[in-house]
Amino acid sequence: MIVIQVLDLTSTTSTTNLKMYPTPQLGSSLLLSFSFSPTPKKRTILILGSSPLSAHRAFSALEAGARVLILAERGLNEACDEVKWRVGRGEVEFVEWDGDEKSLIGVLEKEKEGVYMAFVTPLTTTSEQKLQKIYEILKAHHVLTNIADHPSLSDFGFMATHRFSYSPPPPPPPPTQPTPPPPPTSSPQLIPSPLQIALTTNGHGCRLATRLRREIVARLPNEVGEAVRRVGVMRRIVLDEAAAAAAAVDAKDAAKKDEVELKEADKEGTTSSEIPSPPRSDPEHKEPKKTRQLRWLAQISEYWPLEKLASLEEGEMRMLLDDASAMTTATATVTPPSPSLPSQHYTSLLPPLPPTHPPHPGEIYLVGSGPGHPALLTVAAYQPISLILSDKLVPTPILALIPASVRVIIARKFPGNADASQSEMMGLAVEAARRGERVLRLKQGDPGVYARLAEEYLFFSQNGFVPVVVPGLSSALVGPLVVSPGPGRPLSRSSPHPSSTSSLSPTSPLPLQPLPLPLQPLPLQTPISLTSRGISDSILVLTGVGRGGSHLSVPPYERGRSVVLLMGVGRLREVVSGMIGSGGGGMIGSGGSSSTSASSHGGYPSYLPTSLIERASLPDQRVISSTLGDICEALEWTGEKRAPGMVVVGWCCLDELELDDLLAPGPGAETNDNDMARVNTWLGRDEHGEQRRWRVSEGVDWRWGDLFGC
Repeated sequence: MIVIQVLDLTSTTSTTNLKMYPTPQLGSSLLLSFSFSPTPKKRTILILGSSPLSAHRAFSALEAGARVLILAERGLNEACDEVKWRVGRGEVEFVEWDGDEKSLIGVLEKEKEGVYMAFVTPLTTTSEQKLQKIYEILKAHHVLTNIADHPSLSDFGFMATHRFSYSPPPPPPPPTQPTPPPPPTSSPQLIPSPLQIALTTNGHGCRLATRLRREIVARLPNEVGEAVRRVGVMRRIVLDEAAAAAAAVDAKDAAKKDEVELKEADKEGTTSSEIPSPPRSDPEHKEPKKTRQLRWLAQISEYWPLEKLASLEEGEMRMLLDDASAMTTATATVTPPSPSLPSQHYTSLLPPLPPTHPPHPGEIYLVGSGPGHPALLTVAAYQPISLILSDKLVPTPILALIPASVRVIIARKFPGNADASQSEMMGLAVEAARRGERVLRLKQGDPGVYARLAEEYLFFSQNGFVPVVVPGLSSALVGPLVVSPGPGRPLSRSSPHPSSTSSLSPTSPLPLQPLPLPLQPLPLQTPISLTSRGISDSILVLTGVGRGGSHLSVPPYERGRSVVLLMGVGRLREVVSGMIGSGGGGMIGSGGSSSTSASSHGGYPSYLPTSLIERASLPDQRVISSTLGDICEALEWTGEKRAPGMVVVGWCCLDELELDDLLAPGPGAETNDNDMARVNTWLGRDEHGEQRRWRVSEGVDWRWGDLFGC
């Protein structure tokens, strides 16, 4: 029985408890990717025409693993050279077509497995009536159709695409033969990689889409295709090993079961249904290994430089994935790793330096890299160094500043392995310093803010090397200040509420007079000042990750305090629950109620302004502005997380209020109605006049590149 429920959205009672979500805006496309190679039977794609465009469409279909059938008038002799060549090689099938509609129907009905898609390219006769009839025939046979230059007769369109290539490394020579001399300089052989990009302007400029595609390709490193391929190889290694382990467990269990059945069959009066099944070996004992390996693979995909990913060899891949001791929390040791088998907790970006015998001992520097933008790296961080031990959060733009002659090691930190990796890195630093090297321990942000400065300083000092501490700009203070895209740059935020024009600066190029609601100018995302007169008079910095995964306490809510949460996006829902659901301060992960007002016992109100800042100061920076109660849903709605991220909670997030509005004494200054009205004004309304629950800003101020040349 099927029960259909209809919700009357016009009823006041039915919408009282419903949340508002963003309204879909027409004008975009549903972007999909089709790959037919894994299917047992290839999908058939029918191409009408034999022009160069037909050949281009056929090539794209062949690379996707489809079976291509070309139907063309005037026979093969009139086809373009590429079509003839592919027919001669047996890559595509060719059927001569007389242009008759019945012949087309016959071809479609002859295909037993059916035709999946049809691409209609320029034909000999291209009258609108004929194309309309062809489209109707194909639709009657449930064939997805694209007719070139006729969007009204097409179910889908083609985007501007690019498939990246890579240059494979030369095979190593046999060990018994001397290394051959390098071959003469020639163009490297390029092999298509699994990486593709596609771009569409949705009919607003096909030529412009081609140009934008070139711009995107030019800005990506040459190794990006090879990086994707090698990550895929690592993923396949993990899955193959997991499948082999599961098969071995099944075979062992089957053998045990057969042995039990043979013994029990000899017992008198025992039926097969009474034979007890032996306890099955737990197949889950291999699952944690697979889970840890995939988690680690996701970590290096997110944090490691693309150039490093592109250089991974299979032996190094298997070493990285070998987690025999990855989950063991080891104490710091200064025993050097074997030169033939590097530690699984790190990997070098460059070949190791030759051993040296310096006349003096080495040095260790604890350096903060700032939030990520190279212009925010302190001058003192530029030191002549022979070894850099970098945390995984240090972004690629900072690592790109390191000379090629310097060896770089990236910490293998992932959930559950942080302590072991930390110990490994400290041991490597001491060993390198004992060899006389100048070691730079590179930290994201400031080394004194949640970067284990104290324990590293103590460990290095106890081993004879008092480190030099070079402060960095902490993301806790810098991140909120670099969120403004600046005037003149298009923003991704939706159009604001009617009063938003008041937030524009006097120098704004946008007109200040009120405009019709759908044409309202986009408000600027102003920097978040953690302390402002009349809004916030103190700052509290917290972390969402306790030692060993322990819960963290949240101090009670204070109206004039800004709360900055570092390393807490991964546990954001628990953090929010702990802040809202407790009275005299909360325990992250403890849960609680979801009251919409500030508790008299100190709970955080769910409507408290909240900003989630991801990858602060980097080109792909994103700021999600919402309320404490809706920030988790806003993050889920906007897509994948962008690490590293930080969260700012408090009235300091508001960017459209008078400075002395919130903390000024007066009757009713802090009532729920007043506060919620402020938040609603801050978030604004969409083009339909509906109240927004969040807004999103992409990118960093475009003037940074002009000012700093990077």
